[in-house]
Amino acid sequence: MLLASKLSRWLLLWAALMQASGCMTVVAGGIPPSTFQFHSIIPYVGPSEGGWKVAKVLVLLGRLSSLMPSGSYCDVEIGVPEVNHQGPVSDSFAQVQAALAADETARLVLREKLPTALLCRRFIAELDRSLKATIPGAKVTKFSMVGVPHTTFPP
Repeated sequence: MLLASKLSRWLLLWAALMQASGCMTVVAGGIPPSTFQFHSIIPYVGPSEGGWKVAKVLVLLGRLSSLMPSGSYCDVEIGVPEVNHQGPVSDSFAQVQAALAADETARLVLREKLPTALLCRRFIAELDRSLKATIPGAKVTKFSMVGVPHTTFPP
């Protein structure tokens, strides 16, 4: 018990030193699926693939650092078909997949330590690639649809 307590204190001290020296990038957060509120833009009329819905989210991408903290907002529009070649794409499925992909993509691009001017562009490109792997036909861009409400993360 005493050894575990000493070890945990040592690890906390090491993490604090790495953070203070700027050697460590902290990536935290977790976008909840409910952040992605999909709105039907083109209704599905069948019988094959079709329809279109979008979710717009203003995401804060930031780095915690004692030397140079940074953050920038990124406007992300995720479009998915109502029905693709795999079948119907439910809102709940699209929400969960978008949240998982956004979390993983944020971790990936924030580790790259890109300038904030390039961070959003990289985030959108990587999120587009990632989401297409789980939802064929998905597309991620900057905000483009007019009249569709957006959410913000963090709120």
